[in-house]
Amino acid sequence: MPLRAGIVGLVVATGEPVIIEDAYSDSRFNQEVDKRTGVRTRNMVCCPIKNKKGEVVGVAQVRFHS
Repeated sequence: MPLRAGIVGLVVATGEPVIIEDAYSDSRFNQEVDKRTGVRTRNMVCCPIKNKKGEVVGVAQVRFHS
């Protein structure tokens, strides 16, 4: 997935964390990973990883499944 796409892309662009309480009701959520793995993501937390200069160099994403 491109770094600038979806919820991860939003975190990269803004440098701010995102908490999604109901993934399937959020239009930014990409359901493809769930379809491939057979699980259903309920909630998600995405946080930027920044270097010493404050630049976003990655994103940590945690998905909570049912």
